[in-house]
Formats: sequence, C-alpha cells, structure tokens
Amino acid sequence: EALPVEGNRYLLRQALLHLSLAALAGVPKQGALHVLAERLDDRARLRIYGTAGAAGAAASAASPAAAPGFALSVSPQGALAQLWVARTILAAHGGEARATGSGEPGAAQAYEVELTISGNPVTGTKE
Repeated sequence: EALPVEGNRYLLRQALLHLSLAALAGVPKQGALHVLAERLDDRARLRIYGTAGAAGAAASAASPAAAPGFALSVSPQGALAQLWVARTILAAHGGEARATGSGEPGAAQAYEVELTISGNPVTGTKE
C-alpha cells in the first residue's frame, strides 16, 4: 500500500540516506540491511536496521562497535553529524526520527522514522 507523505523529496531522500548508511555501517559482510514500512493510523513508520549472518553475529559479538545516535559530535566518518542533520530535516517535515535497539553488544542498531501520511485515508473503508 502506498504511504504518501508531503515534503521536499530531495531533503527527505538525503535524511533517509544518512540513516540507512548509519545502519549499514553496523552490518557485517554477511549481514543484511532491512527497510520496513508500515501504517500507524495517520502516520507512516519506516524502520531501518541491519542483521548479521551466522558468521557475522559471532564477529559482531566479539568486537562490538558503538552505535551512532543523534548527538552532534565529531567523528572521522562524519556519520554522527549526518544523523543530527537527518533528524533536523525530518523534524522540519513534521516527522520524527529515533535510534532504537537493545543496546546489547553485537545487537543491530535500528532507526525509526515517522511522518504524517498525506491525502490517503485509512484503507478498509469505501464510500
């Protein structure tokens, strides 16, 4: 089902790209990046997260990396600042972004984005 949102598509694409790259940075070589979209009443939720394959899970547990959040700080890759920018772009579009996850070593970091659905009433009702 389509979940249309209003906004500047270039800025929204940039915000989602930053979040996807941050999630992908924590995915081992044999892992997978997942992007799930769902409707929550009048909101669209996008969840971006990575999972490790069998070999990748053991490697991640052996050497866990700190998952990036939304704080503005300096990093060699610049990913942390990019996440702060992504959150600002989404907030300017009436949305929100948050980092989720268990916080356990080796666990995948997930990012959730919520935006208001525009011009698309909840399905299941016909007039």
